[in-house]
Amino acid sequence: MKSRFLTTSWLIATGVALSGLTVPTCAWSQFPMLEGLAKSVKGGAIYGKSGWLDDRSGFKSDDVLLGIGIELFLDVLPLKNSTKPNEKPVVSLELGLGYESTTRFKPKDESLDMHGTLRSAPTIALYVAWNARNPIQLYGGISSGFDDLTNANLVDSGGRQYTMKSGTFEIGGCTGLYVGADALGGFIEFGYNYRYFSSIEYGLPSGATALPANAPRTIDLSAKYLSVGIEFTLDTGKDTTTKPKS
Repeated sequence: MKSRFLTTSWLIATGVALSGLTVPTCAWSQFPMLEGLAKSVKGGAIYGKSGWLDDRSGFKSDDVLLGIGIELFLDVLPLKNSTKPNEKPVVSLELGLGYESTTRFKPKDESLDMHGTLRSAPTIALYVAWNARNPIQLYGGISSGFDDLTNANLVDSGGRQYTMKSGTFEIGGCTGLYVGADALGGFIEFGYNYRYFSSIEYGLPSGATALPANAPRTIDLSAKYLSVGIEFTLDTGKDTTTKPKS
């Protein structure tokens, strides 16, 4: 989410996808592309996560990073090993579209303080789930997305606040365990996200003519994380598989 436009666009797309499950088919028939998107939404997930920044980072967290997120799932390809009608796949692929917010990071330099939020939107992930016919499933995935520092401020030892703006592109991977039935379940997931902000745009406060000498010029918020959440499957009127999370 390099811009407010991207964030707004994702929220609109999410609303469109969800509303497609309740708007009469005759209305959606006027918008074939949106109708097709809504029909491919399989379910969603809500989760919380804790993270640990890399040691090489010039930043630290108060104990751990904290984040929350939501994700919608779209069926990509159910891989079946049988021709039996309506049989659930042994292996399935899903596409996840998400939004995430992370906080509690600050510079290691004690003379500086920082407040802000790391927002990731949109995020796109591809998941593969094994044992998709069973209530206990192992899954893995790869992901990418856009990251922004939102409402970020650097505070120097004199209490002056410098606004901060930056965006970057993230990549990551994860593995997890899903337990549940077709309609509802829970998951636990371990993963890693690489997030490196190669430049920072600062805004000077009134009276300041230069940045503090120790103000960070780059920010590395790459971190290991542990996520726990719930996942639900939407009834689309056709056979669905238990899903790989996220």
